[in-house]
Amino acid sequence: MLALAAQGYEISMFEFYGTLLVIFALIRNNHFQRKQLGYRKKQQKTNRARVPSV
Repeated sequence: MLALAAQGYEISMFEFYGTLLVIFALIRNNHFQRKQLGYRKKQQKTNRARVPSV
């Protein structure tokens, strides 16, 4: 998109906001996946701590 703007192409507001929407969705998806993985790791650690050692 920046390359097109550098070549003189005029970017419409729809293209600009569409690009921002896609970037925001990718960031939120990454954040959500990392949060879910972190939750599972914490849950697994607490389950191991509850098992009495022999």
